Amino acid sequence: MVPRLLDTHALVHKEINGQKISCRELLEYFKAYMRIFKGQDLPEPKSMLMATAEANNLAAVASSRAVYQKLMEEVCGGDTPYMSTNELLEEHERCKNEAIREFRTARKMGGVEFSLTFLEKLESDLQVCG
Repeated sequence: MVPRLLDTHALVHKEINGQKISCRELLEYFKAYMRIFKGQDLPEPKSMLMATAEANNLAAVASSRAVYQKLMEEVCGGDTPYMSTNELLEEHERCKNEAIREFRTARKMGGVEFSLTFLEKLESDLQVCG
C-alpha cells in the first residue's frame, strides 16, 4: 500500500476532511491508526474518532515544531553571525510565539479542552529549546 500511495507518478495531495495535509501530518495519522489497530479486536467507533483527533492534534504540534525549527535556523543557523544571549533569547521568544500561533490557528478535532494538552506539551517542548 505504501509504495502505491507514494508512487511519484500517481502522487497527489492527500486530504483529510477537505484540508490538504503534509507528509509529516500523514505520518502522525498512520502512527495513531497503527496504535489503535494493534490489538486483536476491531476498535470501537469512538476509539477511532479519538485516534483521529489525537493524530490531528499531533500533526498540528509537529507542524508547529517545524515552524519553530525553520525560524530558529534562519536566526542562528551555521551561516549566521554570532549574536548575544539576549538577542538569541528574544528571537527564541519570537519563534516560539510564531509556532504557538501556528498551532492555535491549525484546524484540529476534539475540541478546545482536548487540544489544550497538546498545546501545553508544545509550549513545554519549545521552552526546553530555549
